[in-house]
Amino acid sequence: MIARTALAAALVPFAASAEIIEAEYLCEGSATLSALYLTERDPQIVVIDGDGVLAALRAVPAASGARYEGAPGQGGYVWWSKGDEATLYWADGETGIDEPFLTGCIALAADRPGQD
Repeated sequence: MIARTALAAALVPFAASAEIIEAEYLCEGSATLSALYLTERDPQIVVIDGDGVLAALRAVPAASGARYEGAPGQGGYVWWSKGDEATLYWADGETGIDEPFLTGCIALAADRPGQD
């Protein structure tokens, strides 16, 4: 929680004009994740915190739902959500393949971006 607060504070310049939405997810294996969405800015940002993961990701175009990732071509975490469901992937920067990291994540609260 402290790390997420510090990361969110670092994003304050970006958050000044953004709506902030917080959502909690329960994933397979009883893992829990918090997602702090900074919306109404371009690009939108999500901070993912939980199960040993702390990452700030930016929204990228997606055919369906909402996809967030780190710097292009460098690999790292990818958060993909649609409706109440989401998956956290690890993207291999060399191969471009997204490997599931946390699957079956279900939102415990409503009103998240990416609801189609």
